[in-house]
Amino acid sequence: MSEVSLLIAMREAHVRLALVDGLRGHYAVHSVADSTMVMVASRQHHPAIILLGVGSRWTVATDLCRRLKTEAGQPPRVGLIDTKGRIQHPEEVARTCLADGVFQSDVTLAAVVGFVGDITTSPPAFVGAPSHRGWIRRWLGR
Repeated sequence: MSEVSLLIAMREAHVRLALVDGLRGHYAVHSVADSTMVMVASRQHHPAIILLGVGSRWTVATDLCRRLKTEAGQPPRVGLIDTKGRIQHPEEVARTCLADGVFQSDVTLAAVVGFVGDITTSPPAFVGAPSHRGWIRRWLGR
């Protein structure tokens, strides 16, 4: 039985490399650092799962997600990895860009493996919450 192919597309090298190293035992892992290479790598490797890092211009990731999900053929499961909590309304964003989930938490191997499992078995999956919500709760004393 062949391994499931997974593509990690993240600019943050330390996070990307840690995920590549940790997920290699679970999946056939490929990675790219530049969002312009996502479509090329997707066509080359035909991954079943793609984890897209969300940068300061988070709409780049959502536009890529929509393109990946609407290309001809079998679309991959796509999860947005938003480590800085830039996406303020993850449910709405996932629905509009067709993402299978949004991850907004500290990146640990166990959390990401769980998230990948969730987006493959019961999407949409949401992990964590945008950082501004925590700040507002602390500010309000709740």
